Amino acid sequence: MSNRWTELSEQKNLLLDSSIRFIEEPPLIPPGESTPKRSKKKKKFLTISEACEIIQEGSPSTEYFEMLRLFFQHREEIKKPMTKSALEQTIKLLAKLTNETDRIECIRLSIANGWQGVFPDKMPKGNTPHGKPSQRKHGEYRPLE
Repeated sequence: MSNRWTELSEQKNLLLDSSIRFIEEPPLIPPGESTPKRSKKKKKFLTISEACEIIQEGSPSTEYFEMLRLFFQHREEIKKPMTKSALEQTIKLLAKLTNETDRIECIRLSIANGWQGVFPDKMPKGNTPHGKPSQRKHGEYRPLE
């Protein structure tokens, strides 16, 4: 029985030795020095003047330009400033809407709800609220009681 125990303990030691070989010790850091930190690349946020230049590239109307500028200010107020690519993508998303009035309303909706982005898909469709079609058929009325 002692042979069996010595055999098992030798196998266990071999396993331990083989697993220890692959463990690398961290480099020793001299006292008083801290570990090297990875430098994060800071995002470059736009200023209002830079944003206005980008917005004007598409030559929008005065009202649309003003709404985009207000949306840019809204983003700064909610502490989510815009980068150049974020502003460009916002303008591209708004371009999906067919007319400028819808684009302006989409921006108004985003600002009113405190959203970080614009969502053309959430725009109400037609003249009915929330895009729901009317339940009544044309010419169908309820009598007054």
